[in-house]
Amino acid sequence: MKNNILKFTACLLGILSFSSCENYLEPELSPDKIFTEDVFANETTASAALYGIYADFMLNRDPTSISNGGLSVFGGLCSDELFDFSLQYTPYNKNEVPLDDFGPVYNFWTTSYKLIYSANAILEGVEKSNLKESFKKQVMGEVYFIRAFNHFYLQQIYGNIPIINTTDYTVNAVKKQNTPEEVFAFVLEDLKKAASLLTDTYPTADKLRPNRHVVQALLARVYLYHKDWANARDNATAVINGGYEIQSDLTQVFAKNSSETIWELMPSNLISTSVGEATWFTPGGQPNYTLTDAFFSTIESGDKRRQQWVGNIDYLGTTYYFPNKYDPAGGQYSVIFRLSEQYLIRAEAHAELNNLTAAKSDLNKIRVLHGDLGEYSGPDTKNDIVDAILQERKAEYFGEWGHRWFDLKRTGKIDAVLGALKPTTWKSTDVLWPIDAKELKLNPFLKQNDGY
Repeated sequence: MKNNILKFTACLLGILSFSSCENYLEPELSPDKIFTEDVFANETTASAALYGIYADFMLNRDPTSISNGGLSVFGGLCSDELFDFSLQYTPYNKNEVPLDDFGPVYNFWTTSYKLIYSANAILEGVEKSNLKESFKKQVMGEVYFIRAFNHFYLQQIYGNIPIINTTDYTVNAVKKQNTPEEVFAFVLEDLKKAASLLTDTYPTADKLRPNRHVVQALLARVYLYHKDWANARDNATAVINGGYEIQSDLTQVFAKNSSETIWELMPSNLISTSVGEATWFTPGGQPNYTLTDAFFSTIESGDKRRQQWVGNIDYLGTTYYFPNKYDPAGGQYSVIFRLSEQYLIRAEAHAELNNLTAAKSDLNKIRVLHGDLGEYSGPDTKNDIVDAILQERKAEYFGEWGHRWFDLKRTGKIDAVLGALKPTTWKSTDVLWPIDAKELKLNPFLKQNDGY
Protein backbone atom coordinates (compact mmCIF):
# COMPACT_ATOMS: atom_id res chain seq x y z
CA MET A 1 0.00 0.00 0.00
CA LYS A 2 2.83 2.43 0.90
CA ASN A 3 4.51 1.88 -2.49
CA ASN A 4 1.25 2.41 -4.31
CA ILE A 5 0.65 5.70 -2.52
CA LEU A 6 4.19 6.83 -3.29
CA LYS A 7 3.67 6.00 -6.97
CA PHE A 8 0.38 7.87 -6.98
CA THR A 9 2.05 10.81 -5.24
CA ALA A 10 4.80 10.92 -7.85
CA CYS A 11 2.19 11.04 -10.62
CA LEU A 12 0.21 13.66 -8.75
CA LEU A 13 3.31 15.82 -8.32
CA GLY A 14 3.58 15.90 -12.09
CA ILE A 15 0.05 17.30 -12.25
CA LEU A 16 0.57 19.77 -9.43
CA SER A 17 3.90 20.97 -10.81
CA PHE A 18 2.59 21.22 -14.40
CA SER A 19 4.11 20.08 -17.66
CA SER A 20 6.14 23.24 -18.19
CA CYS A 21 9.01 24.24 -15.90
CA GLU A 22 8.97 27.72 -17.42
CA ASN A 23 5.69 28.98 -16.00
CA TYR A 24 3.98 27.72 -12.87
CA LEU A 25 0.83 29.67 -13.78
CA GLU A 26 -0.30 27.79 -16.88
CA PRO A 27 -1.39 24.17 -16.31
CA GLU A 28 -2.45 22.28 -19.44
CA LEU A 29 -5.55 20.80 -17.80
CA SER A 30 -8.30 22.53 -15.90
CA PRO A 31 -7.87 22.05 -12.13
CA ASP A 32 -11.65 21.90 -11.75
CA LYS A 33 -11.68 18.77 -13.94
CA ILE A 34 -8.75 17.07 -12.18
CA PHE A 35 -8.70 17.64 -8.48
CA THR A 36 -12.31 17.44 -7.27
CA GLU A 37 -13.39 14.37 -9.18
CA ASP A 38 -10.28 12.22 -9.20
CA VAL A 39 -8.05 13.21 -6.32
CA PHE A 40 -10.56 14.11 -3.63
CA ALA A 41 -12.94 11.21 -4.05
CA ASN A 42 -11.58 9.47 -0.93
CA GLU A 43 -9.18 10.05 1.95
CA THR A 44 -6.43 7.83 0.53
CA THR A 45 -5.94 9.82 -2.67
CA ALA A 46 -6.55 13.14 -0.94
CA SER A 47 -3.86 12.24 1.61
CA ALA A 48 -1.51 11.34 -1.23
CA ALA A 49 -2.00 14.82 -2.65
CA LEU A 50 -1.08 16.31 0.72
CA TYR A 51 1.94 14.03 1.12
CA GLY A 52 3.02 15.14 -2.33
CA ILE A 53 3.49 18.68 -1.07
CA TYR A 54 5.77 17.55 1.76
CA ALA A 55 7.72 15.37 -0.67
CA ASP A 56 8.13 18.37 -2.96
CA PHE A 57 9.61 20.38 -0.08
CA MET A 58 12.42 17.84 0.11
CA LEU A 59 12.85 16.75 -3.51
CA ASN A 60 14.53 19.93 -4.69
CA ARG A 61 18.26 19.56 -4.03
CA ASP A 62 19.88 20.86 -7.20
CA PRO A 63 18.52 23.12 -8.57
CA THR A 64 18.14 24.63 -5.14
CA SER A 65 14.99 25.67 -3.33
CA ILE A 66 14.15 27.43 -0.09
CA SER A 67 13.75 24.10 1.68
CA ASN A 68 16.15 21.16 1.97
CA GLY A 69 19.27 23.24 2.55
CA GLY A 70 18.80 26.15 0.16
CA LEU A 71 18.14 28.88 2.70
CA SER A 72 20.76 27.49 5.07
CA VAL A 73 23.42 27.90 2.39
CA PHE A 74 22.37 31.03 0.50
CA GLY A 75 21.16 32.89 3.57
CA GLY A 76 24.61 32.26 5.02
CA LEU A 77 26.41 33.32 1.84
CA CYS A 78 24.41 36.55 1.58
CA SER A 79 25.11 37.45 5.22
CA ASP A 80 28.36 37.50 7.18
CA GLU A 81 28.12 33.82 8.06
CA LEU A 82 29.51 31.70 5.21
CA PHE A 83 32.26 31.87 2.61
CA ASP A 84 31.85 30.03 -0.71
CA PHE A 85 35.14 28.14 -0.85
CA SER A 86 33.83 26.14 -3.81
CA LEU A 87 33.47 29.38 -5.85
CA GLN A 88 30.26 27.93 -7.31
CA TYR A 89 28.03 30.72 -6.02
CA THR A 90 30.46 33.62 -5.61
CA PRO A 91 27.91 36.22 -6.88
CA TYR A 92 25.64 35.38 -3.93
CA ASN A 93 28.58 35.62 -1.53
CA LYS A 94 29.29 39.10 -2.91
CA ASN A 95 25.59 40.05 -2.87
CA GLU A 96 25.72 40.50 -6.63
CA VAL A 97 22.81 38.16 -7.27
CA PRO A 98 22.37 37.51 -11.01
CA LEU A 99 19.11 38.26 -12.78
CA ASP A 100 18.98 35.32 -15.14
CA ASP A 101 20.93 32.13 -14.45
CA PHE A 102 18.42 29.37 -13.64
CA GLY A 103 20.09 29.39 -10.22
CA PRO A 104 18.76 29.96 -6.70
CA VAL A 105 17.17 33.34 -7.48
CA TYR A 106 14.98 31.59 -10.07
CA ASN A 107 14.42 28.31 -8.26
CA PHE A 108 13.52 29.81 -4.87
CA TRP A 109 10.73 31.72 -6.61
CA THR A 110 9.38 28.98 -8.87
CA THR A 111 9.51 26.04 -6.46
CA SER A 112 7.81 28.08 -3.73
CA TYR A 113 5.01 29.19 -6.04
CA LYS A 114 4.52 25.61 -7.19
CA LEU A 115 4.01 24.62 -3.57
CA ILE A 116 1.56 27.51 -3.19
CA TYR A 117 -0.32 26.38 -6.31
CA SER A 118 -0.49 22.83 -4.94
CA ALA A 119 -1.86 24.17 -1.66
CA ASN A 120 -4.50 26.18 -3.51
CA ALA A 121 -5.46 23.13 -5.58
CA ILE A 122 -5.92 21.02 -2.47
CA LEU A 123 -7.89 23.74 -0.69
CA GLU A 124 -10.27 24.07 -3.64
CA GLY A 125 -10.58 20.31 -4.04
CA VAL A 126 -11.21 19.59 -0.37
CA GLU A 127 -13.78 22.39 -0.06
CA LYS A 128 -15.81 20.90 -2.94
CA SER A 129 -15.46 17.30 -1.78
CA ASN A 130 -17.73 15.07 0.26
CA LEU A 131 -14.92 13.95 2.53
CA LYS A 132 -15.47 13.57 6.28
CA GLU A 133 -15.55 16.95 8.02
CA SER A 134 -12.80 16.14 10.53
CA PHE A 135 -10.51 15.02 7.70
CA LYS A 136 -11.25 18.17 5.71
CA LYS A 137 -10.38 20.38 8.69
CA GLN A 138 -7.05 18.66 9.20
CA VAL A 139 -6.03 18.88 5.53
CA MET A 140 -7.19 22.46 5.12
CA GLY A 141 -5.38 23.52 8.28
CA GLU A 142 -2.14 22.04 6.97
CA VAL A 143 -2.36 23.60 3.52
CA TYR A 144 -3.31 27.04 4.89
CA PHE A 145 -0.10 26.77 6.91
CA ILE A 146 1.94 25.68 3.88
CA ARG A 147 0.58 28.53 1.79
CA ALA A 148 1.40 31.05 4.53
CA PHE A 149 4.89 29.57 5.07
CA ASN A 150 5.85 29.98 1.42
CA HIS A 151 4.39 33.48 1.06
CA PHE A 152 6.25 34.55 4.20
CA TYR A 153 9.64 33.44 2.90
CA LEU A 154 9.06 34.75 -0.60
CA GLN A 155 8.28 38.18 0.83
CA GLN A 156 11.37 38.13 3.05
CA ILE A 157 13.58 37.31 0.07
CA TYR A 158 12.00 39.32 -2.77
CA GLY A 159 10.00 42.09 -1.06
CA ASN A 160 6.91 42.91 -3.10
CA ILE A 161 5.44 39.62 -4.36
CA PRO A 162 2.12 38.49 -5.84
CA ILE A 163 -0.28 36.86 -3.39
CA ILE A 164 -1.51 33.71 -5.14
CA ASN A 165 -4.67 32.27 -3.62
CA THR A 166 -6.32 30.54 -6.56
CA THR A 167 -5.56 27.96 -9.25
CA ASP A 168 -7.07 30.19 -11.94
CA TYR A 169 -4.09 30.80 -14.25
CA THR A 170 -5.90 33.61 -16.07
CA VAL A 171 -5.84 35.52 -12.78
CA ASN A 172 -2.38 34.41 -11.65
CA ALA A 173 -0.62 35.11 -14.95
CA VAL A 174 -1.26 38.85 -14.67
CA LYS A 175 -1.18 39.21 -10.89
CA LYS A 176 0.44 42.40 -9.64
CA GLN A 177 2.77 42.44 -6.65
CA ASN A 178 1.48 43.06 -3.17
CA THR A 179 3.23 45.18 -0.57
CA PRO A 180 4.95 43.59 2.44
CA GLU A 181 2.11 44.85 4.63
CA GLU A 182 -0.48 43.13 2.41
CA VAL A 183 1.50 39.90 2.40
CA PHE A 184 1.87 40.09 6.18
CA ALA A 185 -1.90 40.45 6.58
CA PHE A 186 -2.52 37.53 4.20
CA VAL A 187 0.00 35.30 6.00
CA LEU A 188 -1.57 36.11 9.36
CA GLU A 189 -5.05 35.35 8.04
CA ASP A 190 -3.93 31.96 6.70
CA LEU A 191 -2.09 31.10 9.91
CA LYS A 192 -5.05 32.03 12.08
CA LYS A 193 -7.28 29.81 9.93
CA ALA A 194 -4.75 27.00 10.26
CA ALA A 195 -4.59 27.39 14.04
CA SER A 196 -8.38 27.23 14.29
CA LEU A 197 -8.57 24.03 12.22
CA LEU A 198 -5.66 22.04 13.67
CA THR A 199 -5.29 20.51 17.12
CA ASP A 200 -2.28 20.13 19.40
CA THR A 201 -1.95 16.50 18.31
CA TYR A 202 0.32 15.53 15.41
CA PRO A 203 -1.59 13.61 12.71
CA THR A 204 1.36 11.21 12.28
CA ALA A 205 3.62 9.30 14.68
CA ASP A 206 6.53 11.56 13.72
CA LYS A 207 6.41 15.35 13.61
CA LEU A 208 6.26 15.37 9.82
CA ARG A 209 2.90 17.10 9.45
CA PRO A 210 1.97 20.32 11.25
CA ASN A 211 -0.15 20.55 14.35
CA ARG A 212 -1.35 23.75 16.02
CA HIS A 213 2.01 24.30 17.75
CA VAL A 214 3.79 24.35 14.38
CA VAL A 215 1.44 27.12 13.28
CA GLN A 216 2.04 29.03 16.51
CA ALA A 217 5.81 28.68 16.03
CA LEU A 218 5.57 30.39 12.65
CA LEU A 219 3.17 32.98 14.06
CA ALA A 220 5.71 33.81 16.76
CA ARG A 221 8.42 34.25 14.10
CA VAL A 222 6.19 36.36 11.84
CA TYR A 223 5.13 38.63 14.72
CA LEU A 224 8.77 38.98 15.83
CA TYR A 225 9.82 40.08 12.35
CA HIS A 226 7.06 42.70 12.38
CA LYS A 227 7.89 43.90 15.91
CA ASP A 228 4.53 42.88 17.34
CA TRP A 229 6.16 41.94 20.61
CA ALA A 230 3.07 40.95 22.59
CA ASN A 231 1.79 38.51 19.97
CA ALA A 232 5.30 37.12 19.43
CA ARG A 233 5.56 36.51 23.18
CA ASP A 234 2.12 34.91 23.46
CA ASN A 235 2.54 32.52 20.52
CA ALA A 236 6.04 31.52 21.66
CA THR A 237 4.64 30.86 25.14
CA ALA A 238 1.93 28.61 23.69
CA VAL A 239 4.61 26.51 21.99
CA ILE A 240 6.91 26.47 25.03
CA ASN A 241 3.97 25.13 27.07
CA GLY A 242 3.23 22.50 24.42
CA GLY A 243 5.19 19.60 25.91
CA TYR A 244 8.54 20.04 24.13
CA GLU A 245 11.86 20.00 26.01
CA ILE A 246 15.28 21.54 25.41
CA GLN A 247 18.02 18.94 24.91
CA SER A 248 21.22 19.47 26.87
CA ASP A 249 22.89 16.79 24.72
CA LEU A 250 23.67 18.62 21.47
CA THR A 251 23.98 15.34 19.56
CA GLN A 252 20.24 14.84 20.09
CA VAL A 253 19.03 18.28 18.98
CA PHE A 254 18.77 17.26 15.32
CA ALA A 255 17.95 13.60 15.93
CA LYS A 256 14.72 12.20 14.56
CA ASN A 257 11.80 13.21 16.75
CA SER A 258 14.00 15.12 19.17
CA SER A 259 12.15 16.39 22.21
CA GLU A 260 12.78 19.98 21.09
CA THR A 261 11.75 19.52 17.45
CA ILE A 262 8.46 21.18 16.58
CA TRP A 263 8.33 20.43 12.84
CA GLU A 264 10.59 18.22 10.73
CA LEU A 265 10.54 16.74 7.23
CA MET A 266 11.89 13.43 6.00
CA PRO A 267 14.65 13.44 3.35
CA SER A 268 13.55 11.89 0.08
CA ASN A 269 15.03 8.46 -0.63
CA LEU A 270 14.78 9.35 -4.31
CA ILE A 271 17.78 11.64 -3.81
CA SER A 272 19.47 10.99 -0.49
CA THR A 273 18.82 9.78 3.02
CA SER A 274 20.69 12.78 4.46
CA VAL A 275 19.33 16.29 4.83
CA GLY A 276 20.39 18.86 2.24
CA GLU A 277 22.65 20.79 4.60
CA ALA A 278 24.75 17.67 5.22
CA THR A 279 25.57 17.45 1.52
CA TRP A 280 26.22 21.18 1.16
CA PHE A 281 28.42 21.68 4.21
CA THR A 282 30.35 18.42 4.63
CA PRO A 283 33.75 18.81 2.97
CA GLY A 284 35.24 16.27 0.60
CA GLY A 285 38.83 16.71 -0.44
CA GLN A 286 38.55 20.44 0.26
CA PRO A 287 36.17 22.79 2.10
CA ASN A 288 32.79 23.65 0.57
CA TYR A 289 31.01 26.41 2.50
CA THR A 290 32.98 27.58 5.51
CA LEU A 291 32.28 29.90 8.41
CA THR A 292 33.86 33.30 7.86
CA ASP A 293 36.58 34.34 10.29
CA ALA A 294 34.50 37.39 11.21
CA PHE A 295 31.58 35.19 12.19
CA PHE A 296 33.46 32.31 13.82
CA SER A 297 35.44 34.66 16.06
CA THR A 298 32.23 35.98 17.66
CA ILE A 299 31.27 32.58 19.12
CA GLU A 300 32.68 32.25 22.65
CA SER A 301 35.58 29.79 22.87
CA GLY A 302 33.94 27.92 25.74
CA ASP A 303 30.59 27.60 23.98
CA LYS A 304 29.62 23.93 23.68
CA ARG A 305 28.02 24.67 20.30
CA ARG A 306 31.39 25.87 18.98
CA GLN A 307 32.93 22.61 20.15
CA GLN A 308 30.23 20.23 18.89
CA TRP A 309 28.44 21.99 16.01
CA VAL A 310 31.54 23.33 14.25
CA GLY A 311 33.71 20.99 12.22
CA ASN A 312 37.16 21.73 10.85
CA ILE A 313 39.28 20.64 7.93
CA ASP A 314 42.96 21.33 7.27
CA TYR A 315 43.58 22.27 3.66
CA LEU A 316 46.92 23.40 2.25
CA GLY A 317 48.19 24.30 5.69
CA THR A 318 45.13 26.29 6.79
CA THR A 319 42.29 25.22 9.09
CA TYR A 320 38.78 25.98 7.88
CA TYR A 321 35.61 25.72 9.94
CA PHE A 322 32.16 24.63 8.75
CA PRO A 323 28.67 23.97 10.20
CA ASN A 324 28.72 20.40 11.49
CA LYS A 325 25.17 19.95 12.78
CA TYR A 326 24.15 17.59 9.99
CA ASP A 327 25.14 13.95 9.52
CA PRO A 328 26.11 13.04 5.92
CA ALA A 329 25.45 9.37 6.77
CA GLY A 330 21.75 10.16 7.15
CA GLY A 331 19.49 9.25 10.01
CA GLN A 332 18.28 12.81 10.60
CA TYR A 333 15.15 14.64 9.56
CA SER A 334 15.24 18.22 8.32
CA VAL A 335 14.35 20.35 11.36
CA ILE A 336 12.39 23.46 10.40
CA PHE A 337 11.16 24.65 13.81
CA ARG A 338 12.75 23.85 17.16
CA LEU A 339 12.03 24.93 20.70
CA SER A 340 15.15 27.01 21.34
CA GLU A 341 13.92 29.59 18.82
CA GLN A 342 10.70 30.04 20.76
CA TYR A 343 12.62 30.79 23.96
CA LEU A 344 14.78 33.35 22.15
CA ILE A 345 11.75 34.89 20.41
CA ARG A 346 10.06 35.25 23.78
CA ALA A 347 13.25 36.60 25.34
CA GLU A 348 13.50 39.31 22.70
CA ALA A 349 9.81 40.15 23.00
CA HIS A 350 10.08 40.35 26.80
CA ALA A 351 13.08 42.67 26.50
CA GLU A 352 11.34 44.96 24.01
CA LEU A 353 8.36 45.07 26.39
CA ASN A 354 10.78 46.02 29.22
CA ASN A 355 10.28 42.79 31.13
CA LEU A 356 14.03 42.35 31.50
CA THR A 357 13.98 39.70 34.21
CA ALA A 358 11.84 37.39 32.07
CA ALA A 359 14.01 38.16 29.04
CA LYS A 360 17.18 37.10 30.86
CA SER A 361 15.49 33.95 32.15
CA ASP A 362 14.60 32.80 28.63
CA LEU A 363 18.02 33.80 27.30
CA ASN A 364 19.75 31.82 30.04
CA LYS A 365 17.66 28.73 29.31
CA ILE A 366 19.41 28.35 25.93
CA ARG A 367 22.73 29.87 26.96
CA VAL A 368 23.14 27.32 29.77
CA LEU A 369 21.61 24.16 28.26
CA HIS A 370 22.96 24.53 24.72
CA GLY A 371 26.03 26.68 25.26
CA ASP A 372 27.07 25.24 28.64
CA LEU A 373 27.89 28.83 29.54
CA GLY A 374 27.26 30.85 32.66
CA GLU A 375 24.15 32.96 32.94
CA TYR A 376 24.12 36.38 31.33
CA SER A 377 26.02 38.84 33.52
CA GLY A 378 26.27 41.88 31.27
CA PRO A 379 24.72 45.32 31.69
CA ASP A 380 21.12 45.29 32.82
CA THR A 381 19.71 47.57 30.11
CA LYS A 382 17.20 46.72 27.39
CA ASN A 383 19.62 47.38 24.53
CA ASP A 384 22.37 45.27 26.06
CA ILE A 385 20.03 42.38 26.76
CA VAL A 386 18.61 42.50 23.23
CA ASP A 387 22.17 42.46 21.86
CA ALA A 388 22.93 39.42 24.02
CA ILE A 389 19.83 37.66 22.66
CA LEU A 390 20.88 38.41 19.08
CA GLN A 391 24.36 37.09 19.87
CA GLU A 392 22.75 33.94 21.24
CA ARG A 393 20.83 33.55 17.99
CA LYS A 394 24.15 33.76 16.09
CA ALA A 395 25.65 30.96 18.15
CA GLU A 396 22.49 28.86 17.96
CA TYR A 397 21.46 29.09 14.29
CA PHE A 398 24.55 29.30 12.09
CA GLY A 399 24.11 27.25 8.93
CA GLU A 400 20.40 26.94 9.62
CA TRP A 401 17.51 28.31 7.57
CA GLY A 402 19.08 31.72 6.89
CA HIS A 403 18.35 32.98 10.40
CA ARG A 404 21.39 35.25 10.48
CA TRP A 405 20.53 36.91 7.16
CA PHE A 406 16.97 37.61 8.24
CA ASP A 407 18.09 38.82 11.68
CA LEU A 408 20.43 41.36 10.10
CA LYS A 409 17.63 42.62 7.88
CA ARG A 410 14.85 42.80 10.47
CA THR A 411 17.05 44.55 13.06
CA GLY A 412 18.39 47.15 10.61
CA LYS A 413 22.00 46.09 11.22
CA ILE A 414 22.67 44.75 7.75
CA ASP A 415 24.24 47.87 6.18
CA ALA A 416 26.72 48.29 9.02
CA VAL A 417 27.70 44.61 9.19
CA LEU A 418 27.88 43.76 5.50
CA GLY A 419 29.13 47.18 4.48
CA ALA A 420 32.17 46.56 6.67
CA LEU A 421 32.65 42.94 5.57
CA LYS A 422 32.02 43.45 1.84
CA PRO A 423 32.82 47.14 1.25
CA THR A 424 33.38 46.90 -2.51
CA THR A 425 30.21 44.98 -3.38
CA TRP A 426 27.55 45.64 -0.72
CA LYS A 427 24.68 48.03 -1.55
CA SER A 428 21.66 48.78 0.61
CA THR A 429 19.36 47.49 -2.14
CA ASP A 430 20.99 44.06 -1.78
CA VAL A 431 18.67 43.32 1.15
CA LEU A 432 16.30 41.93 -1.50
CA TRP A 433 17.03 39.51 -4.29
CA PRO A 434 16.03 40.47 -7.83
CA ILE A 435 13.09 38.86 -9.57
CA ASP A 436 14.44 36.61 -12.28
CA ALA A 437 14.27 38.06 -15.79
CA LYS A 438 12.26 35.09 -17.06
CA GLU A 439 9.48 35.80 -14.56
CA LEU A 440 9.39 39.46 -15.59
CA LYS A 441 8.86 38.41 -19.20
CA LEU A 442 6.10 35.96 -18.29
CA ASN A 443 4.17 38.52 -16.25
CA PRO A 444 4.43 42.11 -17.54
CA PHE A 445 2.86 43.43 -14.34
CA LEU A 446 5.83 42.40 -12.21
CA LYS A 447 8.31 45.17 -11.36
CA GLN A 448 11.98 44.62 -10.68
CA ASN A 449 13.43 45.46 -7.27
CA ASP A 450 15.57 48.57 -6.92
CA GLY A 451 19.25 48.17 -7.66
CA TYR A 452 18.90 45.57 -10.41
